[in-house]
Amino acid sequence: MIIRAFPVFSPRPWGDFYLNELFKVGAEEPIGEVWLLSDVSHLRSSFRSLDGEEITSKELVRTTGLKLPRFPLLIKLISTTDWLSVQVHPDDDVARSLEGEPWGKNEGWLFLSDGEVSLGTVESEELEKSIQENRLESILKTVHVHKHDFLYLPAGVLHALGPNTRLIEIQQTSDLTYRIYDWGRGRELHIDKALKAVKKVETHPVPFNGHAETPYFTVEELQYGEVKGFTVLIMENFSTYIVPVDEIFQVKEKCLVVRLGKWWYNNFEAVEEEEKGG
Repeated sequence: MIIRAFPVFSPRPWGDFYLNELFKVGAEEPIGEVWLLSDVSHLRSSFRSLDGEEITSKELVRTTGLKLPRFPLLIKLISTTDWLSVQVHPDDDVARSLEGEPWGKNEGWLFLSDGEVSLGTVESEELEKSIQENRLESILKTVHVHKHDFLYLPAGVLHALGPNTRLIEIQQTSDLTYRIYDWGRGRELHIDKALKAVKKVETHPVPFNGHAETPYFTVEELQYGEVKGFTVLIMENFSTYIVPVDEIFQVKEKCLVVRLGKWWYNNFEAVEEEEKGG
């Protein structure tokens, strides 16, 4: 049973009316993030089989073939007109200890346009000192990215996404973001938690040559062919589908194929055959 995910929309102060027009959303505020596939409770996609049957969260998790507390992947389309906040995401251990969450937020960005990001490779003490001395910009490096670049953002790395940048974001299902600086927009900051989450992690954009692999997911470009087992398919028009673990799907158009990385199989057990049947 192939499942389609129907998007939900998140207005943001740095959002882009391009997304409103693309998805015909009549909101007065600009959409910043289109959550193409989300099982996060407060911004959940609707999921239906190709026959129109509604799919529950429990059924969605079952498509992975693993014993998971929630569906593992969250996929977004993001388009910006201004800088996002300077922020950091917790890793799996920090998310469990600070938030009681099953995992943190490791993510990857596949750029659909040229753009820019700011990255900081720092430890907690250096970040705290830069905040106290009002020189946060001194620990951030602005990096120009190109269309078809891929940037893996391990949890703990300090980052901010720049203006006029469009991308697909693939991440663990988590909505944990600790803002450190928000350009005077007045939103809540999370300095104490950010100091616990930040890690000295090196990362940089690389050309996406049709395949990218991280511990949490892999993504590849496919023109046509057979897809077997649990996958998420993102079509060129951004329609998004889930292929369950025991299914086969014939791809007949260009799309992105997202699969789970090794971390999931190393940390969670497979569902037995009798459990799959309910």
